[in-house]
Amino acid sequence: VLLIDLKETDTINDIDKIPFPYREITNLNYYLTPHRIIPYNTGKSLTLISSRGCPFTCTFCSTKIHWRRFRAHAAKRVVDEIEYLINQFNVEIIHIFDDLFIANKKRLFEIRDLILSKAINKKVKFMCLVRSDIIDDEIMQALKDMNVVVTGAGFESGSTKMLKIIKKNTTTIQDNENLVNLSIKYKIPVMGSFIIGNPHETIDDIKE
Repeated sequence: VLLIDLKETDTINDIDKIPFPYREITNLNYYLTPHRIIPYNTGKSLTLISSRGCPFTCTFCSTKIHWRRFRAHAAKRVVDEIEYLINQFNVEIIHIFDDLFIANKKRLFEIRDLILSKAINKKVKFMCLVRSDIIDDEIMQALKDMNVVVTGAGFESGSTKMLKIIKKNTTTIQDNENLVNLSIKYKIPVMGSFIIGNPHETIDDIKE
């Protein structure tokens, strides 16, 4: 086992300096053959990561350890890479694979505005990950404007007790219900992920 001691200073502050990933090293034929990468939508699909890390520190998540802290590409850099995927690979679906794409509301709106100004929303569909305790109508409308067709969210548990433990009192059952209601309102299906078998979890907690 190789153990590497990474310090905070080892992280790259300005991730805009990092070039676009060299996707050609992968089996692009697989991804660019139309198939279903997200529910209800079929097409030529590629992924994009527009930020590293997450502002939150859920007990089960490796993101805080792996990425150390939250850092995001500037809105223009994100949209430049989106245009590159469209022009270079003729993609129809882009899965934004950030741990939390909506972490910075101001940046989200800047990305939305650039996408609309370039009519990118008419060329490609998006999927992204959201979080129920920070989602609101403004964010959902921005995602709708961008042509986000599916979101994903870590609901994690239907037990208030377990949410307090694994999400450190940041998210409630009501928050999760609100996200579902907003998803219905804006007609953007949400995929909820759940974790079972947490420490201190009972069968009754799982049934909730």
